[in-house]
Amino acid sequence: MPSLMESTDYDLFEYRHADEPALALDEAVKRAAQLRSSDAAHFHRIVPVDSDMTSFRVESISRAAVYSELLSRWSELLNRFVSKAAAKR
Repeated sequence: MPSLMESTDYDLFEYRHADEPALALDEAVKRAAQLRSSDAAHFHRIVPVDSDMTSFRVESISRAAVYSELLSRWSELLNRFVSKAAAKR
């Protein structure tokens, strides 16, 4: 039976990043800084590859996707508030 740490390693694995090399933290920070300065259309964040936090990769997410997800969450929250207020009437 896998331990909890092995389960999180499995959950962190993604096929689309399988061929990318794992970076040390300082290399990942440098790479993210380079990407941030050259590509303003995406957010670049550092994501751990393993549960030991010894290797990392840089993940790029488009700003439009982040903003649409944020607006989606806000609308869901407002819909809950409005439906509760309407139910009290």
